[in-house]
Amino acid sequence: MELERFKKFIADTRNNQDIQSYEEATIEHAIVTPLLICLDWSISNNDGIKLRHRVGNDKVDYALFIKGKARVFIEVKRIGLQFDEKELKQILNYADYEGIELAVLTNGAYWWFYLPRETGPWEDRKFCNLDLLHDDIEFLVTTFNNLLGKYAIEDGEYLINAKKIQEISRQRKIILESLPKAWIKLVGESDQRLLDLLADTTEKLCRYKPDAEYLKKFLASVGDNSIRWEQQPVGPSQPRQTEKAEGILVCEGKRKRVHALGRYGPDCFWVLKGLTAILSETKTMPLSAKKNRDNLKKEGILRVVGNFYEFTSDSRFNSSSAAAGVVLARSANGKIEWKKTEK
Repeated sequence: MELERFKKFIADTRNNQDIQSYEEATIEHAIVTPLLICLDWSISNNDGIKLRHRVGNDKVDYALFIKGKARVFIEVKRIGLQFDEKELKQILNYADYEGIELAVLTNGAYWWFYLPRETGPWEDRKFCNLDLLHDDIEFLVTTFNNLLGKYAIEDGEYLINAKKIQEISRQRKIILESLPKAWIKLVGESDQRLLDLLADTTEKLCRYKPDAEYLKKFLASVGDNSIRWEQQPVGPSQPRQTEKAEGILVCEGKRKRVHALGRYGPDCFWVLKGLTAILSETKTMPLSAKKNRDNLKKEGILRVVGNFYEFTSDSRFNSSSAAAGVVLARSANGKIEWKKTEK
């Protein structure tokens, strides 16, 4: 692999202002094929890249061959569109049909890696997400080479690397699920060391040391997104009363028929699980909203359901305007877009 050539290709791709308007054929020609060439592949039906490889009665966009045997399938879609459940299952079925060990879905910017022959739901077979436009370039070069480099696939190292990444992802998922429980257990038991540390740190910050009962009340509230605990009136630094009183708010895009519910939290705004956001994105959409949407899509919080995005979990934003921008896919004033729900 020509390391500097690959880095330059990634940098050039990021600087390309036209990438968001690319159709599938252009993505293949300008992104996917050049990326594979950087990884030592060439166009060849027997020992390299094969385009439109037939699988039963269908065709997969890319098949990577080693000595006449397909080893990896890659399916491509236009940037701005997401793969739906049908397409995800389809490529996994293709892979299962030919005994393929590694399958990849990409829209040029995002790359999703799957181990099709693993057991369990198809969602659990995804082990790696790469973002060509935002991830660290050194990380991208190393990971792409470990998973899709010709020599890694030729030697079988790609599967060893894939399973290592899968195990790390599995461990992180378990840790992520366990951390809140561990924290709740820790604060619930009001560990004296934690109380002392919190009291001392608070005193250093504001010169006042909270008592033990006040600390326990605060710690008991941590982990609840709403964090409600008694405060004495303290003037301007008191939490905004309007945020507590507004309760559940609604943001609707009438023309696009989207409907999202949200609420204020302490120094943040929450959009609730199960509600919708506009799918299509315009060229005038603010970069901040685009980046927020890209991150949520990458994390699986925004998923395509019909003609809309759906929030798969409650999502935290720094402001109501940032939340409205993601829901409506445009510049938005949160104080105007989020309204009280009808009782």
